[in-house]
Amino acid sequence: MVPLIRLVKENQLLWSKFHSVGTEMIVTGRGRCLFPSIVVSLHGLDPEKMYTLVVDIESSSHQRYTYTKERGWFPSAPARQQQSSGVYIHPDTPALGAELNEKPVAFKLLKICTANGSESRGMIPLTPMHKYTPRIHLIQNDKELNCPSFTWAYSFLEMEFIAVGHYHSTKMKRMKIEYNPYAKGTHGGKREHKSTTQRWVSI
Repeated sequence: MVPLIRLVKENQLLWSKFHSVGTEMIVTGRGRCLFPSIVVSLHGLDPEKMYTLVVDIESSSHQRYTYTKERGWFPSAPARQQQSSGVYIHPDTPALGAELNEKPVAFKLLKICTANGSESRGMIPLTPMHKYTPRIHLIQNDKELNCPSFTWAYSFLEMEFIAVGHYHSTKMKRMKIEYNPYAKGTHGGKREHKSTTQRWVSI
């Protein structure tokens, strides 16, 4: 049976809403967390097997992009040569399939950065003004050999984004402030937080 990874419904709706505008993600030398973050659910895992979750971020276009108020985002030049972006390993894995099956798994502290931040653990370096798509790799580990025996990769169209040094779209900036509970300067520094009883496998 092939395992299945899905975006958690609320997370998928949020990514889709941002994607319809043209998602922008800020990259800095110190690193920035993705928002929306990645929250997935896993299905069909062998409860007695060990699994590791890894995220990398691949270039999704051979073009460099430019933004203007009149045209929005458009390709303007060939993409710069992309080096290996590195990977982010979920710190709660390896874990048994029984611990991961049908439970939300969040990558809330995954950070992206500029090339000069690539030495920091847990950050993936990207080039501004280029398009990227996160990929989630599910690795089934062999207990005895402590090495991968099967690997599956998953990506989602709605998670494509453009790496930027600052927000270019005014609408995107407003959406980041509206939907991100940790955004600075929102609602005069006050924002209501809805309580939830949902349990997360989070970092």
